[in-house]
Amino acid sequence: MVSSTPIPGLEHATVDSLRSEDGLTWDRDLLLDIFEQWDVQLIQGILISFRRVPDKVCWRWEESGRFSVRSCYQFLAGEMTNGAWSGWTAMWGWSLPPKIKNFFWQVCCGFLPTMANLRLMRVNYAESCGLCGQG
Repeated sequence: MVSSTPIPGLEHATVDSLRSEDGLTWDRDLLLDIFEQWDVQLIQGILISFRRVPDKVCWRWEESGRFSVRSCYQFLAGEMTNGAWSGWTAMWGWSLPPKIKNFFWQVCCGFLPTMANLRLMRVNYAESCGLCGQG
């Protein structure tokens, strides 16, 4: 997944605008201007279609390509296995320090003692922010 920070003014740019003039390859210089190096490598790994069809947004989990709540629910339900995200096994295999993986797990599961989580657990806490003092 591409992780570069979006650039203001390019919200409506299309994938087609990232091709070279002949349309057969990616415009590497443009990609490097817009994306981080690792994202450029990911993008260049995508094969370019030789058919010149207009860009359009497609939802891959519907045959029509149109988003539906039903297919989104089915997709998300498929990502969950017995109430747990099916990607946990892969995540634990990442080459990261254990404390980072544990933190990621706590964030995803909502186990961090944030003000919102403490409120849900009915834990007494200061009503004001510990940093700025505002409530």
